[in-house]
Amino acid sequence: KRISNANVGIDSATEEAEAEAVVAAVDQALEAGRRAIYVSLGTVATSEHFYQKPFGHFGKGNGLEDCTGRELVQHVFRHCFEVFGDREDLFVALSLGPHEDVLEGLPAL
Repeated sequence: KRISNANVGIDSATEEAEAEAVVAAVDQALEAGRRAIYVSLGTVATSEHFYQKPFGHFGKGNGLEDCTGRELVQHVFRHCFEVFGDREDLFVALSLGPHEDVLEGLPAL
């Protein structure tokens, strides 16, 4: 389930309904004894500045200078799907950011 992002405009009634649905899903999972994991990469990789272009000198110190924000986010999400995908004891929530294509090319959920 995707809920709104601060950088994506939707009406407040829709935003509130979506947020309530997500909170209800988390509550239901926790009540069923599942553990929750929240994955958020912050705002730099999903920013308009870095999402489609390499980090350049900003990523040089950690080997990400040739990597785009989209590539980084998809790398992390792909590994989350691989590690947590079959875990029925977990409820995993990913903070996707504002880009509709962030899950393109990744395994089905």
